[in-house]
Amino acid sequence: MALVDGFRKLVKLKFLLAFSAVFSCYQTFVISYLQPSFTLLYFVFFSTLAAYNIRKFIFYPGLSQVAFKNKKQPSVKDVVFLGAVVLCFICWWQLSANLKITTAALASAALLYIMPFNRGAEKLKGIRNIFILKNIWLALSWASVTVALPLLAAGELICDQQNILIFLSRFLFVYSIALVFDIRDTHQDTQKNVITLPVNIGVKATKTVAIVCSFLFCMLIYWRATASKTFIDFSLPLYFSAVLLLLVILMAKPGQRFWFYEVVTDGLLLMQAVAVLWT
Repeated sequence: MALVDGFRKLVKLKFLLAFSAVFSCYQTFVISYLQPSFTLLYFVFFSTLAAYNIRKFIFYPGLSQVAFKNKKQPSVKDVVFLGAVVLCFICWWQLSANLKITTAALASAALLYIMPFNRGAEKLKGIRNIFILKNIWLALSWASVTVALPLLAAGELICDQQNILIFLSRFLFVYSIALVFDIRDTHQDTQKNVITLPVNIGVKATKTVAIVCSFLFCMLIYWRATASKTFIDFSLPLYFSAVLLLLVILMAKPGQRFWFYEVVTDGLLLMQAVAVLWT
């Protein structure tokens, strides 16, 4: 029971998600037959922890003062966030100039999405509150971190056809996962007047969109396999991950279910990477 409780806490602190990001990066190195950059992998781990544990900050108009929202003393989440930021910066400092610039741009994009700032009592809205753009931005960010950064670290051309296929397939996979989480939050978003795809077109229609994306993912994998014989060995585990994704989409329903959403669904990228690395 203590192990289960400990695991729950680690998942809540987004350690599982951070490992998913790292293994997805490593997967890109492997399927592209590139030498991995462990400094980049460490950076991705700590930056993911920092991004998903970031707290609301309040800017007080007219005062040079910033504070955590509704918190007098730091919590475990605050400690994880601050520790991750420090370690993230140490790793960032050791990256190449190109990677420093690119990661700084991606960090800015993440802040625009999360928008963890309040101006006094006014809540500043980020891209996560913009209908349609929300999930596209999220999927693009994940694809950029887990595909574009590894390719850039290895000195590869991101605009190469094979690399574009990897980027697009990762985008579609993450976009489908994002839609599943929108389905989870349907009731909550409806009450808060937050417009998402399930709120706007319904859960069934959203599942259809997610299923179409998963099939497009498979088509891109097939295209990549036919264009490169060395990629065929990786096709089967990627198809397997698409089957898992399809099952998750079909089983998804509104409501908070820890094991289904925060473990299984959040762990899909990790399971995909492990399956690929196992081959």
